[in-house]
Amino acid sequence: MSNPRLDELLAGLRDSTRALSALQAKDRAAPAPAAATAKQQAVHELMLDVERHFGIHPSPQVENKLNRAFQAMPDHVLREWLDYLRGQPGDHPEWVSLVESLTVHETYFGRDKPMLDMMTESVFQHVLERKKDSRRLTIWSAGCSTGEEVYSICMLLLETLLAAGLAGESGNGEIMLDPAWNIDILGTDISGQVIRVANAGTYAHFNMGSFRSLPRQHWRFFESMEVASASEHYRVKNFVRRHVRFQRHNLMSRQAPGMGIDLVMCRNVMIYFNDEKKAQAQALLTEALRPEGVLMLGGTDVLLYPDRYQRNFGKGGAWYVKKST
Repeated sequence: MSNPRLDELLAGLRDSTRALSALQAKDRAAPAPAAATAKQQAVHELMLDVERHFGIHPSPQVENKLNRAFQAMPDHVLREWLDYLRGQPGDHPEWVSLVESLTVHETYFGRDKPMLDMMTESVFQHVLERKKDSRRLTIWSAGCSTGEEVYSICMLLLETLLAAGLAGESGNGEIMLDPAWNIDILGTDISGQVIRVANAGTYAHFNMGSFRSLPRQHWRFFESMEVASASEHYRVKNFVRRHVRFQRHNLMSRQAPGMGIDLVMCRNVMIYFNDEKKAQAQALLTEALRPEGVLMLGGTDVLLYPDRYQRNFGKGGAWYVKKST
């Protein structure tokens, strides 16, 4: 029951919701106005369904945008579509399309340099010290968007291992791990669209694009691509990509994509959740971590299970070590 007109309307919301992402961090859901029209009531119910399925709380500003987007749609068509959607699982393409229109996917290489510096100077050292016997390191980036953060982490980790003598450098500049070591970095996101971009590992180079903050020395990790486009395109080299994988995952699910993980990152995601859903998501992240594993949240996120962690501070903010007992 795909609706081309609806697809067009939802696509237009992606730009309009970008400016609202900061407001979503503090706005709480409000009941539909007492004198709400049938369409306003339907949109409000839709947003409540989105919250139940995906944890994204219904910002009044986003509801207003949806009301304007659906203005030209007859009430009975919207109601029929809503009834149809409610009968579909959360991974149905129309649910996914709707959620992708309500979330912001902007990210870039080298984003939040103080945090990345802290990872190199403190977090990686903590994790590697505890993995020197097993020599297997697992990292999960939850809410990875189009993958730039995940690849940035992998690049920094490879440089750290090279400096520690746990990796070597080939004649063409590739960093190769000691054969005894294994690195598995997983990026997940609720959006199948951004996961496809992340898996491709190819990005356009333009002003304020993915490469806006890329350190000069990190161009070594990319190769130029021949693409029929006005912008130059670069792909992450295979020696980085072999340590990285991506998959779709909903933080509101009951199961993490892995267990016994050494480092879990979840940044710029909690802003979409109400307090109950934040607690649910953080419980899942905590469950996925191994004892003495590290949790890193966004700069404005509050740790909701402080008794489970030892708090550490660096120039990039706080990072949390899961207690053994």
